[in-house]
Amino acid sequence: MDTLTRRPYGKDPWGNDYAYLNPGLHGEIDLISFGRDGQPGGEGPDCGHWKLDAVAALPSLPAAERGFTLLELLVVIVLIGVLSSVISLSATPDPRQALTDQAQRLGLLLTLASDEARIRQQPISWEGDLTGFRFVSEAGGQRQL
Repeated sequence: MDTLTRRPYGKDPWGNDYAYLNPGLHGEIDLISFGRDGQPGGEGPDCGHWKLDAVAALPSLPAAERGFTLLELLVVIVLIGVLSSVISLSATPDPRQALTDQAQRLGLLLTLASDEARIRQQPISWEGDLTGFRFVSEAGGQRQL
C-alpha cells in the first residue's frame, strides 16, 4: 500500500509541510501540497508536482515583489512624453506677451517719471530711438540722464 508521509523537509507556499507518497502514482515519489488549509481535499485545490496548473494555484506574490507590468511602464512613458511636450510648448516665449510686458513696464516708468517731475517741480522728457528709450531732465541748464 502507498504510504502518505508528512515530513518537515520543506514548507509549501502556505507554510504547511509537504506530503510525500512513496511509491508515487505519477513517479517514483509524489510531492503533494494540500493547499491553504493543509487538509487532503479541503478548501482550495490540492497540488502535486505532476500537475501542469500547480503554479496557478500558488498564492500570488505581493505587489512589491512582482515589479511592474509592460503596460504600466508604457503608460508612464506616454505620460512623461505628453507632459514634457506640454512643458516645452508652454516654456517657449510668446512675442506678444513680451511686447505686453514691455508696454506695462513703460507705462509704470512714465507714471514714476510724472510723479518725480511733480515732486522736483522740473520737467522730465522722454526720448526714444531704435536702441531703446531714456528719461532726461534739465538742472542748471545741463541735461541729466
